[in-house]
Amino acid sequence: MITMRIINSNGGAMELAVAENGGIDIMDVLEPSRQNVDTLKKNFSGLNVKHRYIGEELANSLDKPDVYYINTAKKEYSAAESSVPIVDKNVAGAGGNGVLVMKNAFRLVSLQEPDMFVIETGLKIHAAASEAFASLPRYYIRQLVFRDASKCGHPMKKRKSFLIGTKKDFSLSWSEREPAPLTNFLEKGVDYGELPAYALNRINRDAKSFPSVIIDPSVDSVVPNITGHYAKDDSEVLVKDEATGKLRPFTATEIARFYGFPDEYQFIGSGRQKIQQITDSVGVGYASFIVRDVIKHYFNNCYSSVLA
Repeated sequence: MITMRIINSNGGAMELAVAENGGIDIMDVLEPSRQNVDTLKKNFSGLNVKHRYIGEELANSLDKPDVYYINTAKKEYSAAESSVPIVDKNVAGAGGNGVLVMKNAFRLVSLQEPDMFVIETGLKIHAAASEAFASLPRYYIRQLVFRDASKCGHPMKKRKSFLIGTKKDFSLSWSEREPAPLTNFLEKGVDYGELPAYALNRINRDAKSFPSVIIDPSVDSVVPNITGHYAKDDSEVLVKDEATGKLRPFTATEIARFYGFPDEYQFIGSGRQKIQQITDSVGVGYASFIVRDVIKHYFNNCYSSVLA
């Protein structure tokens, strides 16, 4: 059985992918956000989740996993929800808490030397951290860049990049998973009511911000990347209701479906907090690719005894 430690779960997509694909034992999850901890505990009763900041963990006090999975989303947690020390965004060289995560992740990886590490970085990674990880001795390093999440089953133009280090070289091959028709992801009978003035201004191009993107499910097969900003401004992308023809924002359930979460998966918090958790996630499709086509493929080819 492959063992894994997860740093910054951000929604639980990797945990879902592991549950769906099997063959991996998640030793523990170090998660700084209280809401993310509550969501994980709600959905995975047997998961060892610690509301801990990675900088508080010493390498010699942790069991060594086969794989480190590290999510380095640049997010500023509030003091109320997090055990992470708040970082001044204006400090030279700091890019939010993501920089602290990268610094301490490098410390743990370099000291424990797992057989593999996977860093989910969006399309950007702190340059100094990237250089440090890429220069680790005894590791083969590769970076995978995906500019279209629809190749991993998401009906969304979500871009992601992964930095992968392995003790042995291996050939990487993966199978694409086309998403279902967009209409399959939309809720029926949503009564949003009338759009607020700020949304109408964007539609009519009366606002200073960019005009809304209008999605027509009878024509469009994918949606733009729905980011955490949607929790603050849901007029960025509007969908045309098939039954009424009226425009409305996407619901939290629909956004969760775009990211690959099943309807029974429960996010803790208000509607906006749920959207923030969902959009902070890597997405279940991307996570399944990492589990199935990267981690398990690597250990099956290079360390077959681990899977026994």
